[in-house]
Amino acid sequence: MKKIRFIFCKLTVLFMFICFLGKPVTPLAEGSEIPSDTKDQMQIPLEGKDIVPQELIVKFKSSVSSEEKNNILKSVDAIEISSLKKGAFSLVKVSGNLAIQDVLKVMRGYKLIEFAEPNRQVRNAYIPQDPRYGEQWHLEKIKMKETWNHTMGSSDIKVAVIDSGVQLDHPDLAGRLIDPYDVITGSSTFTPDEHGTHVAGIIGANLNNIGVAGIASNITIMPINVFEGDAADLFSIVEAIHYAADNGADIINMSFSSNAYSLVMEQAIEYADSKGVLLIAAAGNEGSETKTYPAAYEPVIAVSATDSKDKLASFSNYGSYIDISAPGSGILSTVPNGVYGYMSGTSMAAPVVSGVAALILSSNPKLNADEVREIILASSEDLGSPGKDIYFGAGRIDALKAIIKTLPPKDLLIVSHPEFYMNGKNKNIISVNAPSGKKVGLYIENSNRQMIKKLAAKDNWSGGEIIAEWDGKQGNGLYAYGGSYKVIAAISDGSTKTFHTEDIKIIDQINPAVKLSSKK
Repeated sequence: MKKIRFIFCKLTVLFMFICFLGKPVTPLAEGSEIPSDTKDQMQIPLEGKDIVPQELIVKFKSSVSSEEKNNILKSVDAIEISSLKKGAFSLVKVSGNLAIQDVLKVMRGYKLIEFAEPNRQVRNAYIPQDPRYGEQWHLEKIKMKETWNHTMGSSDIKVAVIDSGVQLDHPDLAGRLIDPYDVITGSSTFTPDEHGTHVAGIIGANLNNIGVAGIASNITIMPINVFEGDAADLFSIVEAIHYAADNGADIINMSFSSNAYSLVMEQAIEYADSKGVLLIAAAGNEGSETKTYPAAYEPVIAVSATDSKDKLASFSNYGSYIDISAPGSGILSTVPNGVYGYMSGTSMAAPVVSGVAALILSSNPKLNADEVREIILASSEDLGSPGKDIYFGAGRIDALKAIIKTLPPKDLLIVSHPEFYMNGKNKNIISVNAPSGKKVGLYIENSNRQMIKKLAAKDNWSGGEIIAEWDGKQGNGLYAYGGSYKVIAAISDGSTKTFHTEDIKIIDQINPAVKLSSKK
């Protein structure tokens, strides 16, 4: 039998191809009403450079049989090459001899097809237009282009840059700098310096079609100058740490180091940590295993530097105190006089981590410093020896993995009825979303901080949402009195434990049951 060439110019020709071997499949009857979803798909363009050649996505009705589906595909010389589970969608490949637009018109006529449209290539929603973005290899390495599709940061997140002076009027930092402070003079102005301006640009240079791109372009930066010439003294650094912690910094970036341990600096670090500030510091550039400070203090994330080949940079310090590594060799960023320049050092690696940390907090501002730290380390790209090592720590930072691993705040702990009108029959639905591998406890506490009801306990949670119901009964079987209570989710990995709480008020509407005895 000769192969028939399809000509779709006339409606009568359309119906020539609905009869074939097997059970016939009926297209829409002439004059019948077009379903609403068919009207919607009429708006889908059938042409464009993004269309994958000869591929369609087809949704068959749930009532379609395998035989009917095969017959439809045969009618247009097509095959199913993939499908989602439960048959929700089919990826269909059409013969190269047929025009995809013509095949679509035919397939949309079948009653057993809900809709069909071309398969298309989807590009990243955001492609930086900053002219020197292509020179910033570190952004490609940590997958920033993909990460910006999720977040570019929030202005509510504040990163303190304790460093030398930042150029406050640099065009690529416009709108990003707030509350500048010079510890040396006590003023809000200082002389711009290459180092501080470069560090600030790595963290938050604007995505504004000029110059370079920063990692977290929508966050705010608090520049604090501690340098007088080429040197900064210990007391000025301690004062700067206190200033940042007392003025709302969420993150402190410290791109400086010293081989000398200092008790006063350690106490300043502990003070900032007690205020909930995430502390990040450069490991230093001597190519040595000697501990450096503030990086080696316990609360601080210590950062070593990598090159474009994911090798430890030749200048980078290393050692058991290293927590993570980040690109730090040949990094392009902002410098004074409104221009740009390359610099290398762990001083450049630390702000890469600070920028990613700012994006994590932007995605979920309810996270505490320990939780942000855990996300950064757990999502890193393992380099060197498997697991943590002295060169790369947990690995090289990966922004995209970190953001994907960050749970949005609404998914942490949800209580369906913060005011629970308890009547003995209704239930309050409580859910918590926890990562895999965690020990999770979900319970109710009274105003005296006593646990009155355990709702759920998981020793090694597989990850995802835990849902529990509470009817108001305590662990002893009695209903709770009206008043204020807390729902608490405790999430632990064995070494650290975090708590998420929601207040709940119980309004007691249970009618007391009184049993009366009659006297004879």
